[in-house]
Amino acid sequence: MRKPYFLGCVLLVWIFLLAACSSAPVLRYINISPASATITAGTTQSYTATGYYSNGSVVPNFNVTWTSSNTSIATIDPASGIATGVAAGTSSVTASALGLTSPTATLNVQQLVSVGITPTNSSVPLGTTQQLMATAIYKNPDGSTAMGTAGAITSQVEWTSGSTSVATFNATTPGLATGLSEGTTLVKASFDGVTGTTNLTVGPPVPQAILISAVTSSIAVGNSLAVTAEEAWTDGSKHVPSGSVVWTSDTPTVANIIANSTPTALAAGFAPGSAHITATEGSLTPATTALAVVTGSTHFAYVSNYGDSTIGEYTVNASSAPYLTSAGTVSTPTLKPSQTVLNPNGKYLYLVATSSNTNVTVFNITSTGTLTSSGAAPVTAGPADTPYGVIDPYGRFLYVADYTANSIYGFQISQADGSLTPIAGSPFTVNVEGPICLLADHSGQFLYATNGLSNTISAYQISQTGGALAPLAAQPQIATGNAPGISSLDSTGAYLYVPNSVDGTVSSYSVAASGVLTNVGTTIVTGAQSILNVAVDPSDKYLYVLDAGILPASGMLYSFALSSGVPGTSPVGPVVSTGLSPEGIAIDPTGKLIAAENAGEGIVDSTISLFTVASGEGVLIPQASVSAGINPLFVTFYNAP
Repeated sequence: MRKPYFLGCVLLVWIFLLAACSSAPVLRYINISPASATITAGTTQSYTATGYYSNGSVVPNFNVTWTSSNTSIATIDPASGIATGVAAGTSSVTASALGLTSPTATLNVQQLVSVGITPTNSSVPLGTTQQLMATAIYKNPDGSTAMGTAGAITSQVEWTSGSTSVATFNATTPGLATGLSEGTTLVKASFDGVTGTTNLTVGPPVPQAILISAVTSSIAVGNSLAVTAEEAWTDGSKHVPSGSVVWTSDTPTVANIIANSTPTALAAGFAPGSAHITATEGSLTPATTALAVVTGSTHFAYVSNYGDSTIGEYTVNASSAPYLTSAGTVSTPTLKPSQTVLNPNGKYLYLVATSSNTNVTVFNITSTGTLTSSGAAPVTAGPADTPYGVIDPYGRFLYVADYTANSIYGFQISQADGSLTPIAGSPFTVNVEGPICLLADHSGQFLYATNGLSNTISAYQISQTGGALAPLAAQPQIATGNAPGISSLDSTGAYLYVPNSVDGTVSSYSVAASGVLTNVGTTIVTGAQSILNVAVDPSDKYLYVLDAGILPASGMLYSFALSSGVPGTSPVGPVVSTGLSPEGIAIDPTGKLIAAENAGEGIVDSTISLFTVASGEGVLIPQASVSAGINPLFVTFYNAP
């Protein structure tokens, strides 16, 4: 009887065991993420749920039903878990599934209450821009306010100008306003239904940069160029500078620059190369322009024919015969031409001549090289005796030495028409005794006069504002040899050479930046009888010495190699003959052609002796001479690019 009961119990146990082994895992709890978040009203926050089961399994992105405890603060989509901020405050987010509810997650909602614009109430000059930045200001759940990251919403807001005729906003750069006319406009920045405002005032235009204008970007060695500075204003207009303009050159050995009292400055070319000219005015953006200095070539030549009162005009080809070709003459019937002096700007030629007095007459130079009257009245430069003139390298001042009157006359040159105005204090008579030659240094600060009566060189400081001369305080005079003549500076302005006609020597001097001269050597020119003139070739490798000789003998021309600014003891190559009594020589800028006028030849016509120079050797090669007028004095070469 007991056996069935026992079997039934065993069977029941097995049934329970089988049931236990075949049952599904049970959901134990739910977690949601993030546990805490802060958003602004109108923005969203996504939530995810993870389910954890009795068998240890974890199910991400668990399918739950989402709930917000306060839908006036934040709502949440029951299925997707995306919450949306409604107003400032805090709401609790939960997730439910299979009868279980997750722990709560805190959702803080900030409310955008205003939009700040910086800078506030700003002002800009007409034609300039102002970058405005927008920043959100929020109300926190606790009622306090918080500022978002400065400028963070600048690219998200809508920018508008109340008066688009005063200022408009850039379409591609959010918040960038451009002033179009003087006035004030209300600027708005709108974001999520909230608008911030400020005023933007557009004021008068102001200067912001300097501009440089020049007629050309290239000049030849020995030429000068006028450059002009202008202020560029914010509205695009240009004006004469209101302040002082400072001019500089980054390579003054190639091209240096000197400012006038006007916005126009003058640059002079000294050596082939490139220099950058910069104009600066106060805090304005400076301007820089490149100026190329080229070797150039000789286009024209002029000769002062003292005996027949004419100026000889020539075209020049320094590379092939006949080298100089006559282009006619200019008659000066009441004057005895002594010298022609070229303005380095290439526009004007000054005739230094004598009549009852020394006169200086201005001629215009045409594109073909012919001379025409400028119409300006001649100026007087002392008694009628052995005048010699020079223009500073920048074309500002003309100085004329009078041998007998022991004086130097100074004139300021008009940049507009080349006319001459006497410099205050002219004539200058201090430390000058029988001046026979004048030289102006490359910096335009110093003038040197070789004095034939006192056997000295007088040094003067040139006033940079008016051109007046004052003896150089550090060294008003320095000794030369006996009866110094027409002297010369090398192309760098580092050395000065003086021929001593009675001694038959050449004195060499170094030139300091202060204008002080130091004798670095004296060279004996063996066989010379009356050295009147010296000239340095453009490469500064050779010094040419002109000996006028003694009638009836011809003149002679020597070539000496230079070493550290001092001529060698013996000539390079053979000494060559000129015509009778030459006084002046001229060298073309390539160093290929040398011309010497023969002042002592006859009473009908005289000649100009021509020489070419063997390349790289300094050796002189005589060429066929060309005709000149009667008693020619000083050949002047016109060089240009």
